[in-house]
Amino acid sequence: MLRGGWEQIDLQRNYADFAPGGYARNLIGIDPEADALHVYRLYEGGLVLAGEYRLDLRPDGVFTLATDPQRPHRFPEAILELPGGAVVVPPRESPEGERRWSFREGVLELDGKRFARVDRETFESSTRGRVVEPQLRRDGGRAVDRTATRSDDRAVDFFGTRIAGRYVCYIVDVSGSMQGPRLAAALRELGRSIDSLPEDRHFFVLFFSSGHMVLEERWMRATPRNRRDFIGRLALVHAGGGTQPQSALEHAFTAMNPVPDEIHFMTDGIVPLNTPQIIRDLNRGRARTVVHTYAFGEPGSEAMLRAIADEHAGSYRFVP
Repeated sequence: MLRGGWEQIDLQRNYADFAPGGYARNLIGIDPEADALHVYRLYEGGLVLAGEYRLDLRPDGVFTLATDPQRPHRFPEAILELPGGAVVVPPRESPEGERRWSFREGVLELDGKRFARVDRETFESSTRGRVVEPQLRRDGGRAVDRTATRSDDRAVDFFGTRIAGRYVCYIVDVSGSMQGPRLAAALRELGRSIDSLPEDRHFFVLFFSSGHMVLEERWMRATPRNRRDFIGRLALVHAGGGTQPQSALEHAFTAMNPVPDEIHFMTDGIVPLNTPQIIRDLNRGRARTVVHTYAFGEPGSEAMLRAIADEHAGSYRFVP
């Protein structure tokens, strides 16, 4: 009955509770199958802070939240400084402990805040803003870098870039220049990244050279079995051909339902000069996809890839 998306309707109560306060909109997603509560706090400028908790919603009107090491997007317990200098105050207490909930006349109340149901399209478009990794103000205001690191074996990332979306699409270059150790390294990192995804995420991989290739026809939920089976099939991928990402990009934006929350676009070659315009034409509308870009081994397309990431709220990374 409570499964799906909800938006807070009493915005004057936008203080911190079990997630940072001071927000302009507050959306939550309830997933009974995964015992999960997804929280999206939206701020001015289209910025989104996303968090996930393990949820126990009991029929006696009591619910509990708990952090879980397997759920990567936990709100930090420190003052947050967003890009542009805005400061967001975190909760004063941890999310553990009993809280009250009720559902009457179509209104869900959680811990004193009231929510109305929103349809899936509205929920997904609203939560696809620019999901940010805020800086933590500690030690007299010094910012601590929260970029995912390879030493963090629980990091949900691709080549060190944090994965925040629920529907994650990888677009990976397998042109002729990727033959040998370069392809092996890329597939190894792709497998590691997919294996890091929690079960409530979905993933899809497009390999491109002169055309594009897929190992699955639809989104895969990141269950342990699906992750294991897909990673096992990466041995079928071989390199060869040119560097033409257009058909892969078109597939991601026009054939996938829903459209990806974020794309991780990796190439080791010189992509065609019209690639930014192709992505610009495809990534239109209210629910714009975040596009992260990677120059793998060769920085020949660095300026173009950096510009694509900047235009589509993503990040650029050179992978030596």
